[in-house]
Amino acid sequence: MKSGSFDNYEGMIPIGRIIKPHGLRGEVKAKIAIDNDEVFRKFKNAVLSANETSLVKVRIDGSRKAVKGWILHFEGFENLSQVERLCGYYIYVERDYLPELVEGEYYFFQVLGCQVWNESGDFVGTVEDIIETGSNDVMVIRRQDGFNIHEELIPLIKDYIVSMDFERKIVIARSLDYEEVR
Repeated sequence: MKSGSFDNYEGMIPIGRIIKPHGLRGEVKAKIAIDNDEVFRKFKNAVLSANETSLVKVRIDGSRKAVKGWILHFEGFENLSQVERLCGYYIYVERDYLPELVEGEYYFFQVLGCQVWNESGDFVGTVEDIIETGSNDVMVIRRQDGFNIHEELIPLIKDYIVSMDFERKIVIARSLDYEEVR
């Protein structure tokens, strides 16, 4: 286990977050955005980070699918007290190890930070978060006008998404129609 800076951290992307310790032997339960068993066979090295100043370089030496998430073991972490402090840390890996996507698929990191515009050319806001609802993902879009913060939720489904340009970080979405309740 090595703390401190990591040379390639900037080029790495988050694939999940450590939720809690699992058992007494140094395993953790993690929520991983990739539902592919092959991912953990391709790479072993990762970086754990709670913020930009606390980086931990780890080697994954065990992984298995759990009911809701993954159970991971990191080399050198052998008991509960060693992994308790990792709760909430994000797991970063090199992008080259991620599986190729088919047309219409995306990784969360590609959508986060995108500017969202409606079909009329009006700026809606920036994607700040993605909510997994079970049936579809929903973008949380925020825009600040002076002291006012506007938040809008737009489902990531083809009925609402016109186009996604990850190179330019731009999403064109249909405006949602709201009915006023009195």
